[in-house]
Amino acid sequence: MQHTPADSPLSGKPYPRQLLSSNAVSAAPVNSCALDLNLLRVLDAIVQEGSLTRAGRKLGLSQPAASHALARLRHMFGDELFIRIPDGMQPTPRALRIAEPIREALRVLGTTLEPERFDPAHSVRASHCWRITMQRVA
Repeated sequence: MQHTPADSPLSGKPYPRQLLSSNAVSAAPVNSCALDLNLLRVLDAIVQEGSLTRAGRKLGLSQPAASHALARLRHMFGDELFIRIPDGMQPTPRALRIAEPIREALRVLGTTLEPERFDPAHSVRASHCWRITMQRVA
């Protein structure tokens, strides 16, 4: 099925006219200093799950908390980001453009912040002799 610019890439149904008109919320630059990374996790979960309720459940949030996070995301990005449809939430073109870079950034942050694992073979103290002792238990 071929999509025109007005068609949703997920369902083939057209986007609501208000999102395509010049009266739609204009995209504002995002203030990276005030960025809440938890909101990006919410955006990623909504894209993956296609539902605000399921996204909230996946993240351990109530539906009202997920809805509030979406409202903050909409304000932050100056875009609706998701449109309510009978089957859940459909991402807008802007949400689709930013979804993969956000997912990749979250992945990189997650691996960067993981604690390092101790490997005795490569430890600075690997040349030292380690003694393991046990007290008598009687």
